[in-house]
Amino acid sequence: MSRMRPLLAAALLLLLAAPATAGESAADSAYRDYRIPDHRWWQWVAGVSGYVNHSDQSVSPDQHYRSGSFQGQLATAASGGHETDPLDQSWAADLRFTGERRHDEQFRLDPGGEVTGEYSNRAILEGFNAGYSLRAYPWSFPVALSAGTTQRLDFQQALSSSDFQRRAPAMEERSLSSSSFGAWNYTASVDLGTGVGRVRDATPVYQARVLEDRLLETGTLARPLTRPARERLAALFATQGRFVYAHGRPDKYFWGELERVLSQDSALANGSLDLYDAHRILEPVTIEGRVLRQAGWFVGPSVFLLSQQQHRIQESAQTYSVYAADTLLFSSGYGFTFSDYARQDRVQTAIVAEYHHPAGHRWQYDAAHTTRINESGVPMFSNTNASVMWIVSDRWLASGFFGHALEWNGHGSDRGVERWNLVAGVDVSYFLEDSWALTVTARESQSHDSDAFLRRGDFAFSITRVISGLFDAPGLVSAMRPTPGGR
Repeated sequence: MSRMRPLLAAALLLLLAAPATAGESAADSAYRDYRIPDHRWWQWVAGVSGYVNHSDQSVSPDQHYRSGSFQGQLATAASGGHETDPLDQSWAADLRFTGERRHDEQFRLDPGGEVTGEYSNRAILEGFNAGYSLRAYPWSFPVALSAGTTQRLDFQQALSSSDFQRRAPAMEERSLSSSSFGAWNYTASVDLGTGVGRVRDATPVYQARVLEDRLLETGTLARPLTRPARERLAALFATQGRFVYAHGRPDKYFWGELERVLSQDSALANGSLDLYDAHRILEPVTIEGRVLRQAGWFVGPSVFLLSQQQHRIQESAQTYSVYAADTLLFSSGYGFTFSDYARQDRVQTAIVAEYHHPAGHRWQYDAAHTTRINESGVPMFSNTNASVMWIVSDRWLASGFFGHALEWNGHGSDRGVERWNLVAGVDVSYFLEDSWALTVTARESQSHDSDAFLRRGDFAFSITRVISGLFDAPGLVSAMRPTPGGR
């Protein structure tokens, strides 16, 4: 543990750090008051695809091979949902048919005579998937009810046959074989849960704030946005991923709606966004990508029921014959049939606790704990995670994290910890437009099971700087050099 202490101290320092503000700021209120906008979506798609292959290979005048194959698929899928602040439901289903056929031929001359062979295979696959999930807050007090189910059914049939012959002047050998295979698999699950508290993904509030800061920085906005405009922008970002259900190329429609919100607030300095503004908006929020800003807390149990069924049947037959001048000299054959059925049912209970707090626009605190319990009521697995993120700017990001996991095994007096894992670390990332780029990661981990103990430390550091540069195309563009600032 001594090697873990410096890194643990650094991670815990970030975890315990707090912005020095008294009382709730306007930024805190924006995250706390955020509500998911009412929106619905659905989409139905269908497609057909095919693949054909043919080859003809001649190794020598005495050897050649031919093969051909075809594969086709017909599929259709539908999905949809409806989300409001007190209700979130979604569904999806897909159906697919796949067929394939292959045929191979060969011919060769060897010292034993002339050898010919044919092989063919046909297969059909059918599959169906369906799922539904619901989470509702039916009362003003934050009590959640959730339910979900998934269904999966697959069928498979395959037929194959082969015919190989060897002919000599006075002798002929022939081998015939055939086989068939069929199977179906069915998996069903049901998840039921309840709990107290509410966790919302308030990242759209942060996205709207970053957008406003960037447009103020470029002078595109003549003044800060009003609170109703910020709320409409956050609602628009919350639904951004759903535009794809109505448009194959959704980005232009999303940014058109965004410009409409800014125009209605009368905040655009020139009445519209120019191309530079659009690209500035589209730049990643941080070097690490999307920043998740969740808000709220939740505690509650859930029950997971799973049933899996599988049936297989296989048949195979083979014969071998030897002829001399059309007279059967020898014949043999065998065949077998195999069939089996398996079923597995499981019940598992989980207890989940979460806490998420966006402290203004720069700090984010997250913690979560999960304990899984088997059918006899004995804990099987426990996992605890905590992290803090400091968004210094939309180009600076620092975070500290801590995680601990336990897994039990055995029964009664023999029960004990089978393995445990511990990890802690710090990440710092910095990116200033085309001048500096910096990434530092430090991580320490320990794991222990019944056979071994492992301790590992990782440290990664990279820094780059464009010292100088020039792009000059006289008569085309103005001379350009690396931008020293963050614009």
